[in-house]
Amino acid sequence: MPDLLTSQSIRSGKPAALHDFAAASDEEMGAMLRGMHTSAVAAGRDLARRFDFSTCRSVIDVGGGSGGLIAALCEANPGLHGTLFDLPRTVPLAASILAGTPGSERVSFETGNILVTPPREMHDGAVMRALVQVLSPGDAARAIANTAAAVRRGGAVYIVGGGILDDDRLSPGAAVFWNLTFMNLYPAGAAYTVAEHAAWLSIARCGELQRITLPNGAGIIRATKLL
Repeated sequence: MPDLLTSQSIRSGKPAALHDFAAASDEEMGAMLRGMHTSAVAAGRDLARRFDFSTCRSVIDVGGGSGGLIAALCEANPGLHGTLFDLPRTVPLAASILAGTPGSERVSFETGNILVTPPREMHDGAVMRALVQVLSPGDAARAIANTAAAVRRGGAVYIVGGGILDDDRLSPGAAVFWNLTFMNLYPAGAAYTVAEHAAWLSIARCGELQRITLPNGAGIIRATKLL
């Protein structure tokens, strides 16, 4: 359990149970993506139940791992085309996992680094699941700005994950707990507050925020692309 190493992480200033994606082998990465695929599909179905994507022509899943989330959105919305945007190393691994998943026939792939450049095409919506929480504040701001740059005016950015704190940083309890977990796993990751997300989204020309706290303590922030 990484949380048992919290005191060690605090004393050293480094994550004691470092989760280093770059150092993982392709076999390890593939196993991780397969292990997360079911939860990604479930997250996509939950997102489809909570929000109306029926008027969207295309949605991009940034850092979407196995692609399960965007496939589930496509399955729920027959008129939707999805794009999985992830690192060049991840996309080939995801493609083999995604094959046969309902909705995957309408998912295309784009490789890139969201910290460096926006996706190539414009979309009606963008999803960032379990991504912002593994980044430093500066990288989180860059990732959100580059993601929002690929969303048409009037479209929406959806940030989904366990690390969305109330502004007092004391609740929800699950997000506080995940914040400790991130400290042990990632060099710069953290649970960020609603206000921090709002500031980054505002810089990215997004507003009209809607925040949902899920029964398990995870959260969703939806913001409209204003300009």
